Amino acid sequence: ATYIFDGGGDLLEDFQSLLAAPHFSREALYLPVERLTGDRAGLAVAARELPFLTRLRAAFASRVIHRGFDGWKSSLGL
Repeated sequence: ATYIFDGGGDLLEDFQSLLAAPHFSREALYLPVERLTGDRAGLAVAARELPFLTRLRAAFASRVIHRGFDGWKSSLGL
């Protein structure tokens, strides 16, 4: 999937922190906190408490699933 964020270069350090996070789950970026339950409950804590993750979640605009190159380009308006 391709993840789209509003925020530009202001998010660079937050993305660096995200990439350096051990055992990172992409679900913590895009799922609503109330859906982070059961086996995902630890992700809810991270989504609420980690400053870099809360900023990235606030800047999250959309998620585009890859279903072939042409469909992906079309979804992104390319």
